[in-house]
Amino acid sequence: MNDCRDCRGVAERMTRYVDGSLPEDERAAVEQHLRNCPGCRDCVGEESAAREVLRQCASRLRAESKI
Repeated sequence: MNDCRDCRGVAERMTRYVDGSLPEDERAAVEQHLRNCPGCRDCVGEESAAREVLRQCASRLRAESKI
C-alpha cells in the first residue's frame, strides 16, 4: 500500500521525471513507486502524453514560421 506522502513526492518530481532530468537515485525511487501505484502511473502517463502534444505543436509552429 502506498503512503500519500509517497504520492506527493512523485507529484513534486513528475515534471523532472518525464523530462528525464531527475538524478538516477530519485528516478529509481519514482519508478519503484510507479510499479506499485496505478494512480501515479496514470498521472505520469497523462503528463507524458500532454508533453508529446506540446512538442508536436511546437514542431508545427516552427515549421510554419519557416514558410
